[in-house]
Amino acid sequence: MSERDDKIDDVIKQIDEYGSKFLRLQFSDIHGTPKSMAVSLKKPDDAEDVINDGLLFDGSSVPGFTAINNSDLALKPDLDTFSTLPWRPEDKGTCRFICDVYNTDGTHFEGDPRGVLK
Repeated sequence: MSERDDKIDDVIKQIDEYGSKFLRLQFSDIHGTPKSMAVSLKKPDDAEDVINDGLLFDGSSVPGFTAINNSDLALKPDLDTFSTLPWRPEDKGTCRFICDVYNTDGTHFEGDPRGVLK
């Protein structure tokens, strides 16, 4: 098992122990404005699927990212940024990751400020 696989297992365990119902995937646009998408965790494998595969989204909906004719992008969670959010402690509700933005071919999206800083 690789170090990444161990980390994925650890994060999945924390999500299960916390009883999370949602994952919040955060990123920023080219102006530094925080953006996020929420994923409902309805099935046991939903969190692992998002962690491994990322989440596709329409990049043309984010100002300055892409044109509508070439707009498919993917958010891929940075496992080191995992945290629980205390917004609804009675429901346990939400965990979050800060994400990197990728093109659908697996290359890093050049308009991702976080990626540029790396």
